[in-house]
Parts: sequence; C-alpha cells; structure tokens
Amino acid sequence: MMTINARERVLTSLAHEEPDRVPFTVTNLTPLFAEKFTKATGAVDPFDYFEADVYDVGFRSHSQTELRQTYGRYHTADVERIGNWGTGFKRGSMFHFEHFIPPLSEAESIKEIESYPLPDYTAPEHWGHLHQQVADLHQRGLAAMGWLECTLFEVAWQIRGMENFMVDMLIRPDWIELLLDRIMEVRIFMAEKYAEADVDILFVGDDIATQRDMLMSVEHWCRFFQPRLQKIIAAARRIKPGLHVAYHTDGNPAKVIPALMDAGVDVLNPVQPECIDPKWVKSTYGDKLSLFGTIGTQSVLPFGTPQEVAANVKERIATLKDRGGVILAPTHFIEPEVPVENLIAFVETVKEYGVY
Repeated sequence: MMTINARERVLTSLAHEEPDRVPFTVTNLTPLFAEKFTKATGAVDPFDYFEADVYDVGFRSHSQTELRQTYGRYHTADVERIGNWGTGFKRGSMFHFEHFIPPLSEAESIKEIESYPLPDYTAPEHWGHLHQQVADLHQRGLAAMGWLECTLFEVAWQIRGMENFMVDMLIRPDWIELLLDRIMEVRIFMAEKYAEADVDILFVGDDIATQRDMLMSVEHWCRFFQPRLQKIIAAARRIKPGLHVAYHTDGNPAKVIPALMDAGVDVLNPVQPECIDPKWVKSTYGDKLSLFGTIGTQSVLPFGTPQEVAANVKERIATLKDRGGVILAPTHFIEPEVPVENLIAFVETVKEYGVY
C-alpha cells in the first residue's frame, strides 16, 4: 500500500482516483457536545484529536463593536449579538439555537436595498492570515478548505426575512437581483482571496432544500442563484484552475444537482442520508461529482450504538469508495445527543475499514 499524506489522500479521492484509504473529516461541535468531548478525551480540537484529513480556514470577522456601529440603527429591539451581515440574533429555546432578526424586514423601497451597508472584507486584517494558515496546513500534510458557506440565499433571506424574500422573488424580483448582486461581489472577493491562499477546497452553499424537496422552484433557483454562484466559482478558478468546489445544502437537492454541476460544483455536501440516497448520487453522478458527508446526524450518530455506527460506516465505504470521489464526515454539527463513543466509532471504522 502506498504511503501518502492527508492532503494527497483528499486530492486523489476528489480526482476520482483511489488513495490509500477513504479520507474523512469531522464537523464543528455544538457547545454542550464540546464539553462532553473534552471531558471524555481531554482534547479540545476534534480535528487534531482524530487526525482528520480536511481542516477549515476562514476570514476573520468584524468585532461586535464595529457591527453595532454599522447595523445598530436597523434593530429597534434589543439583540444579543449582530452577525457579519447585520442580522440580529437572540437566544432561542435551548442549546445553540437562536432567533434571527432581519434588518430589512420593514424595507419599503429598493433604495433601502441599495443603501444597506454590506460588510467590507478588503482590509488585510480579515484575510491576511490565510496564506500562512494554509501553508502551515500543507506543511503538516493536511488539506485546507476555505469556508464560504451561506454564500447567497441564506445571507439574503437573513437580511430581508425569509417570508419577505420568498415573496420578493415573485413580485419584486428587481429587489432580489440587486441584493444578490451586491452580496455576490463580496463573495467574489472572498473566493479570490481563498484561491490566492491556495486552499484545496472552496466550501460554498446555502440550505436550499427541505427534507423532501426544494425550498423554491428549480426555475427560481436557476434564475436567481445559479448564475451568481457560477460567477463566484469562475472568479476563484481564474486564480486557481484546479480548485475543488464543494456545495453545501441540507435536505434533498436532487432536482438541482445538474445545475450545480453546470455552475462548477464538483463536490456535494452533506448528502444527508435521511433525505437523499448516497448510493443513488454516486451511481448517477459519481464519475464527476464527489460526495462529502453521508454519515447521518439525525439518525445513526445520535441514536445508534457504536456498533451500529460502525456498521453504517462500513456500508458507506462498501458502496461509495470505488473510484474515489468520497470524503466521509458527519452531515452537520455534532449535537448534544450524540454519544462521544459514536463519534469515535465513526473515525476508527474509517481508518480500519476504509483502506483500498
């Protein structure tokens, strides 16, 4: 068996070739699970603890002081924090859940869309660390993934409000076109900086689907989102032509997979098994599209035994690993209900049984 490092393993698989074993990574831990994880393992960073193959890198955010100076006037109600795009947040019912408070929910004219301040990431304080961070990961033999998820749709509806945004697509499309174009320009800049930093994967996407189907018609997605996504991807690949692009959406996006691929996406995440069959995705699109995820955080990870997790991972390996094109990972954040033993079982099974 050939000896390769994690980065080579990931890039080989994403090139639809077979490396030494199936690559894997983990996802972020929710606060309560993080406490359980540290208590059980003595570790803080699950990526290092499990020796994951893919690590995230990201832009540095604006401070709460800056965000309140910019967006405070859009929030008449007291909010606990303000996000980078001006959305307000209040603590929800439990755990990490929060209520979204959209800053433009009461907008009455397109001029308010035009004048709304979007975040400025052009200062090096937001991206200047990326080159060294990626270089350090590469020096350690690890794959680097640039985080640009919530790329268009989720940012836009969180600014405008979900119901307003959906209605706008039908009766005020010029408002939507303007807002999305402005967001797209910010995202193009960020994608270019990731490409300049030499990330291996650009991680884009929006939750555009429910458990059963799309949140909107395919026609609306292709009108408002596909061409802008394509421009973001093209801008990054002009700088790094071989860049892999992973698109994240929970739920069942089956109807737009061809359109995603036409936009330049070559990796689909998380391929949520409760909603879409990973074997079907592999058999239908696996010659050009890689699968990233597939280990259910709604099913086997929280509610299975370690033995059932291991059996599930073995099944994924058996049905998905041929000709590469797979990175195994949990399909979402690790929630408090997940036993630490189950996450350990996932990783140990990949390492033992994912060998080619």
